[in-house]
Amino acid sequence: MKGGFFVVLSFIAMNSINLGIINLLPIPMLDGGYLFQYIIETALRRSLNPEIQIYATAVRTVFLLYIQQQAFVKQILLSAFRQQYLFGCCVYSLELLMMDGKTVRNM
Repeated sequence: MKGGFFVVLSFIAMNSINLGIINLLPIPMLDGGYLFQYIIETALRRSLNPEIQIYATAVRTVFLLYIQQQAFVKQILLSAFRQQYLFGCCVYSLELLMMDGKTVRNM
C-alpha cells in the first residue's frame, strides 16, 4: 500500500472541506439556511416576526424531508435497476453459452 496514512488523511480532509461547503449552502435546516435568514434580517435592519420564523422553519423542514424522500426513492430505484440489469446480463451470458457455435457466430 503506497502512502496509506497520507491517503487516509487527505480523504478525511477532503470530506471535512466538502461538509463545510455543503453546510454553508442556503439549504433549509442547515447553517446556510439560517445564515440566509440572518442576511435578510440585516438587510431589513430589524428582526423577523416570530410567526414568520416559525413558518420558515416549517417550510425548511418540509423541504428537507422532501429532498431526503426523493434521494431515498432514487437510490431504491437505482439499486433495483442495477440488480435487474446485472441479472439480465447473467441470463443473456448463460443463453449465449448454451447456444451452439453456429448460432453464436451468426449473431
